[in-house]
Amino acid sequence: MQDNLKLLCDAWNEAGSAVFLTGAGVSTESGLYDFTGVGATYEGASVNELLSREFMLENPEVFNEYCRKRLYVPFAQPNSFHKALAMWEETGLVTAVITQNIDSLHQKAGSKTVIELHGNMLRVYCDSCKRHATANQLFGRVNRVNKCPHCGGTIRPTILLYGEKLENQVYQAALDLVDSVPLLIVAGTRLKVTAPIDIVERFKRHTGICAYIGLTPPAGCDFDIVIEGKLGDITAELKKQMF
Repeated sequence: MQDNLKLLCDAWNEAGSAVFLTGAGVSTESGLYDFTGVGATYEGASVNELLSREFMLENPEVFNEYCRKRLYVPFAQPNSFHKALAMWEETGLVTAVITQNIDSLHQKAGSKTVIELHGNMLRVYCDSCKRHATANQLFGRVNRVNKCPHCGGTIRPTILLYGEKLENQVYQAALDLVDSVPLLIVAGTRLKVTAPIDIVERFKRHTGICAYIGLTPPAGCDFDIVIEGKLGDITAELKKQMF
């Protein structure tokens, strides 16, 4: 691991700045579930099924319970990796964070430039009349059902559900970012959905370095540098070698 750490730090110091692409594995050290690994099922159903708009509309009570128990994490705290990215952004070593996560822990740690590919759990809205509210108004009360008092529609979190299309403005902003940096560091994601895969492939079209850090590198993806291990441990080593 040490040789590849040095390679990454040398490349990063030479590049001057990097964009990070993060996934669920980034937040597991804050006690959150990794929905492509442990936590990929609930009450016998897969996350792909549960987090679909069709399931939400047909099974609102189960969907609401799942969101409250697994996705709504108002008391979760950023870990050392989240905090390091915020610190590196302040010094110019990080240009931006593109994340698949919906927990807002990057922002909570202090990161300013964060592109959330899949939205976040901080707000909810009615799927029918589009009225917005804070997530606490729905998920902060165990006995609150996700039925809109104004129109009777289903109240849902402001996240991208399976089968829904990523907002074009968000997607384009992520692509524009990786077009303009010499180093992309992928962290804690298995790259199992289209948008992050496209972002990595877009970056690889120009002569930059693409690195992966985390426990499980994505299958079938070719990285210039791979560092396997717990992100907390990797973060501690990176801090020692980055200027």
